[in-house]
Amino acid sequence: MLTDPPKKRGRTASPMQVDRTPTIFQTPGAPSRQRFHDDKTPKRQTRTIEPFQCADFSSIAPSDVVDALLELRAAVDEFLNDTTETWEVTGLESRGSTIQASKGLIHTRGYDPLLASYYYSRVEEQFHKQVIGDLPDETAAVAELPRFLKDLRQAARNGVDDVSFIHWCARHIPGIFDTLTQRIQHYNLGVDLFLNGDQRVRIQLRKILHGYIRRTLDSLFLSEELRDCTWKDVLGRFLDWTFLLSHKESMEDDIEEPGMLDAETQLSRLAQFASSARCIGQHDDLSEQFMDVTKKYVKQRINECRGVFDEPQLETCLAWMEEKIIHQWLARFFDASHEDQTTLSTWHTRLRVLTLAEFCSMRTAELFDVIRDVAAEEVPAEIVMQDLKMSLSTSLQRDHLVKTLRASLESRVLHAGVRTGDIVNIMIATEQCLRILDPTSNLLLRTIKPVKEYLRRRDDTIKEVMSKILDPDGELADVMRNGVPVTEESGDYDTWEPEPIDAVGSQQERAADIITRLISIFDTKEVFVREYHKVLAAALLKKPDYETDEKIMEIELLKTRFGETSFHQCEIMLKDMADSRRIDSQIHSHGSTATPLVEVVPFHTTILSYLYWPELHSTPYQLPTPFEKAKGQYARAFKEQKPNRVLDWKTDAGVVEIEIELEDRVLEFQCTELQASVIYHFSDGPTTLSHLVDLLQSTESPATLLPKIRDSAHFWMSNGVLKEVNQDCWDVVEREDELGTQKNGRMTSAPLPTVDPAAQREREALEFRNTYQPLILSIVRSMGPKTFRQLVEILASRHHYHESKEEDLRDVLGHLVGNRILEIGLGGLYKIRG
Repeated sequence: MLTDPPKKRGRTASPMQVDRTPTIFQTPGAPSRQRFHDDKTPKRQTRTIEPFQCADFSSIAPSDVVDALLELRAAVDEFLNDTTETWEVTGLESRGSTIQASKGLIHTRGYDPLLASYYYSRVEEQFHKQVIGDLPDETAAVAELPRFLKDLRQAARNGVDDVSFIHWCARHIPGIFDTLTQRIQHYNLGVDLFLNGDQRVRIQLRKILHGYIRRTLDSLFLSEELRDCTWKDVLGRFLDWTFLLSHKESMEDDIEEPGMLDAETQLSRLAQFASSARCIGQHDDLSEQFMDVTKKYVKQRINECRGVFDEPQLETCLAWMEEKIIHQWLARFFDASHEDQTTLSTWHTRLRVLTLAEFCSMRTAELFDVIRDVAAEEVPAEIVMQDLKMSLSTSLQRDHLVKTLRASLESRVLHAGVRTGDIVNIMIATEQCLRILDPTSNLLLRTIKPVKEYLRRRDDTIKEVMSKILDPDGELADVMRNGVPVTEESGDYDTWEPEPIDAVGSQQERAADIITRLISIFDTKEVFVREYHKVLAAALLKKPDYETDEKIMEIELLKTRFGETSFHQCEIMLKDMADSRRIDSQIHSHGSTATPLVEVVPFHTTILSYLYWPELHSTPYQLPTPFEKAKGQYARAFKEQKPNRVLDWKTDAGVVEIEIELEDRVLEFQCTELQASVIYHFSDGPTTLSHLVDLLQSTESPATLLPKIRDSAHFWMSNGVLKEVNQDCWDVVEREDELGTQKNGRMTSAPLPTVDPAAQREREALEFRNTYQPLILSIVRSMGPKTFRQLVEILASRHHYHESKEEDLRDVLGHLVGNRILEIGLGGLYKIRG
């Protein structure tokens, strides 16, 4: 039978060091050792016996004892030379009375240790002759182990494949174990016959034989042919074969060899094999190899779950372990005895722990992939993390998880090639996943510290965080509506509990939700309030209907995070929107007393209190006549209602809703005033850039007006309204089938005549990558590894690169890293992957 799971084996004394001739023996009738000793306690009588020569007892024993010893020596020699199991009957029938009388005399006179010492020496001699033999000599065919060694060396010379070697082990190992077991049982029978079954003699004999067997089996593999193999390897291959045999019905290949017994018969003998292993002292090695083989197959099964995140996997692996490992395989090594069933239960517990540990190791290694998929909303976090939570049980596993995840974050996320928005998404997903693993947030706080430090150095972190917080359909919407979590300490000292020994941070930090944690990236909340001030202004300026109910609710929610007084300016901005609605309604209803308001074009304004709004830039230029006329009428009407106030028009902040009628289609756009002014001047046919400048330029126009006009023309090209007929000369695309045709060797229009900002952004990013990717690779190859900032400086100085394209450059670097062309070294250096 198998023993308990393998433990650290103690050192066994070499049989050659065992003193098999005790020098002190208790004389007949001597009292046993007393519990306490004093002067009145009688001394135990002992007799000193010197080591004996096998053929001479006369010098150490009286003549009658010598005769008895010689009689028993002859019986022992005859018993050990008889390899059959019949001597117990035939030998005792012919010499039984003499043997019993000699045993009685020796026992009465106290010479049992002398007989035991002789029995040890004869057993060693006989065991070496019949079992071990002369191992270096391959021709020694008398003993079993040399024959086994000869076959093993022959198999090694022939270079057998893995399957053949497994079959070879299956044929020979059970026979070796049976032979050794029969020998040991034969020697134990001699203890019963000649030494009255003395348990101490039996234990000492077992130690001697087990030591011989262990060293002999290990020494089999010291030859040159077997240098790559060990005895434990052979045991492992045999256990491999038994496992495959127990799952024969699920194997594609037939693992049975012709001429061997059928699978069920061989499996039924495994309990006897385990019992033999225990008898010959191989139970520790067998248990150790069983654990190794089990670990191999458990790993194979768990690796099938790698990358599968959409459904639970741990319970499936545990069920497989219990069915395939315990019931179909391991249970066959145990019989129905209470001791064996108790040991089987212990193995079941150990293998469950092994399965959980291997599953935890696998999921820990791919935890970043899980977080990445959760951030992309491809898999739910709950399913995967519950499996990992069930398998995560020790502090060492937790430490390994934190170390592994931090390393993955630093190498795969925290570099210039990743967008800030993606880093924020990863941080949010990390919070979701680790909160499931550890609701106390200890793992989370130990993991995300480098992420927060890196985000603090990014210029656009505040903008990205605010966009996530304000997204009504994002993953933070529910968290935002739930408000700040309560972290007040309870005053009930009867229920108070100390913080855990591995607690990280304060109680407030551990109880904080993801929004509070994102805000804590920076030391002050004012940076987020200022950013929201800009975001709110941009959003309000794009609301021609003056609707602010959503923004009012948004500010009320933000007050729970940033304080009541933080949004005073924002509240005035909302009041301006309400006042603008009222004033605009009055102007359109009554106009001015001198000149009634006649709408050349529908015209509405948002009237701002400039001290409370972010600074709005304005580029002076000449508006088309209808726009100027509408502005003039509106200004006069406003002057009558607000005599003490003057309107200062901010042309760059205005929004125009425009409808363009072409021959075969009608297109609607929302654009800036300048873009609307540019397309207005194409009503009379093709127009050049210089002509547009003449039409739009005023005496106060800056030099930057020309590139803005060109950008406006490109905006209409990208949306399929204009086509470039010559350099800086454009015409209207009246028919959609004109798109994509060429004229005078030039492309007449942009390839996508649709109003899709995302598609436009994607095209621009692709053009940027195609332009700068070869330059980046050339710089890194010729000038060595460079940081992101160094690349920016080199590109800006030599290749007309502008810093406004930093986000596009990060995308290019991320693409190169993701495709394993570049890698990031220490200090954020980008270098060619080796």
